Amino acid sequence: YRSEGVLFAAEANSGEKAVRYGTVKNAAWLIKLRGKVSERIDLGADLADGGICKALFTGDRSGISDGVSLALSRAGISHLLAISGLHITMFAAFILFILKRTPFNLKAAYSITIIILILYGYMIGFSPSALRAIVMFTILSIGKMIGKSYDSLTALAVASLITVIIKPLYVLQSGFIMSYLAIVGISVVLPVFETYGKRNPKILSSFFMSISVTMATLPVVINSYYRIPLYAPLLNIILVPGMTVLLILGVLCIAFSFIVSSPLFIGICNLILSSGLMGFSFYTLLVSGKLNIFASFIHLFLLVYEWLMRAEIMMPKAIITTGARSLPRCFIYEIILLVLFVLIKNIKIRAWREDKLLANRIRLDPTYNPSQKIRQNQKRNRLKLVLCSALLSLNFAAFFFYKRND
Repeated sequence: YRSEGVLFAAEANSGEKAVRYGTVKNAAWLIKLRGKVSERIDLGADLADGGICKALFTGDRSGISDGVSLALSRAGISHLLAISGLHITMFAAFILFILKRTPFNLKAAYSITIIILILYGYMIGFSPSALRAIVMFTILSIGKMIGKSYDSLTALAVASLITVIIKPLYVLQSGFIMSYLAIVGISVVLPVFETYGKRNPKILSSFFMSISVTMATLPVVINSYYRIPLYAPLLNIILVPGMTVLLILGVLCIAFSFIVSSPLFIGICNLILSSGLMGFSFYTLLVSGKLNIFASFIHLFLLVYEWLMRAEIMMPKAIITTGARSLPRCFIYEIILLVLFVLIKNIKIRAWREDKLLANRIRLDPTYNPSQKIRQNQKRNRLKLVLCSALLSLNFAAFFFYKRND
């Protein structure tokens, strides 16, 4: 609670009114906007869907029932409802998509997007993952504007430094650690699964990304939930891409709700009603915001998500109870994992470069026979990969090993 800026809690007696004071009066309109968005979601969607939509767009998880939270946790996809880098990236891409089709130039489009993201971050309370994503996107945008390349690990380091300066107690949150380890997994572990010189199929790339994030965040997951959802990486292949559609539907649902409640739209509907072209019942449903077709699509979408979660939980060995692990063991696991994957990546890159050099030499000298050189290189690289794989397996076995004290 202290890391979130909550220093104390108070309850009002019956009949008295509790008043909540903001810390920054100049940004009070953002808090009001968050309340308005929540109201529009409540009007357009039913109770269960509205709670999920509010978690996705405003960061308010109070509307999610304990049953839904438990089901999401058991399925290993509770991270989808946290406003994370996935949501910020999609939101930024949506804003840029619109701005690039306006007279604004590229620098202006990126600048406006950064400002909107910062305001949005304040509105949702700057969760650790959202703050990280906004800082990293800002660095990426500045690089685009000045023509510099982007390095994810450098941006991650800058984001962590800024986060610790602004809110140092965030380092105690599992969400903070998991968010940063997920990016480390994508930057360090994922490249090992890439085939250099070729592109992996899209579904395979999604699976490798899910596996990379799972391996990097494994210590935090085990120490937070004491269990592992075995099939979560497979489920994420389907659900994560679907979040794009769900977020777009949510934006359209909220926009539609704001439009139908505007004075201009109500005035037009009154004219149509007085002319007899619209029934009163239809008019009441339309103006109230309850006749929202996008909310119906969201409901169907969430029903599919629920069915997939139930199917995953019913599979054999879907949840493996592991218990917690000591912090030294977690640190050792993480360090060995990252070092080994860096070594494996360097071995694969070096092998790819050796093949390219041999191919170039053959083009320059057709009489050159590289068979012996190729066999030597392959034998050496295979030996290194086998050794690294063995150490990686031992690292996993040592981390999962548990001796029960009766």
